[in-house]
Amino acid sequence: MGKPVIFLDFDGFKFDTLDAHVEYQNYRYGINSTRADYVKNPSLDTVINKYLSQEKQVTSRDVYVDSVENFLTSLDWHKNVKPVDGMCEVMSKLTLKYKLVTVTAREKNGLAVIQHFLDTYIPNCVSEIHCVWEHAGNGIFNAHSKRDFIKK
Repeated sequence: MGKPVIFLDFDGFKFDTLDAHVEYQNYRYGINSTRADYVKNPSLDTVINKYLSQEKQVTSRDVYVDSVENFLTSLDWHKNVKPVDGMCEVMSKLTLKYKLVTVTAREKNGLAVIQHFLDTYIPNCVSEIHCVWEHAGNGIFNAHSKRDFIKK
């Protein structure tokens, strides 16, 4: 029998990606949102539309497709992302006794970015990555929840 499994999130748990998210949305939509706008995890379109005029409002579908295609897959937009304090040391110790699996609400097309950060900061610690979302094209997203993945 193998090691027991621990499932760990990516954004905000292993890596502080919030500033990168804010910077991208501000650039993309010409707005001045702040970290505080995103803290309670509202939908991206809710935050963005708060700063846009009525005639420039965006849809959830458009915002998420854009994020998948231009932010989540871009190492350049993630260049200033750093690990959460102490994460590297803790993960190294946990891997001695546990199989570590990343579970994230990020979209599957961004796997290369996720893998880059894991390989750079905690190489050989995470054995598997599960992304909740998969963009099927035409703005259609399929989900395989963290809960369902963990149950398997």
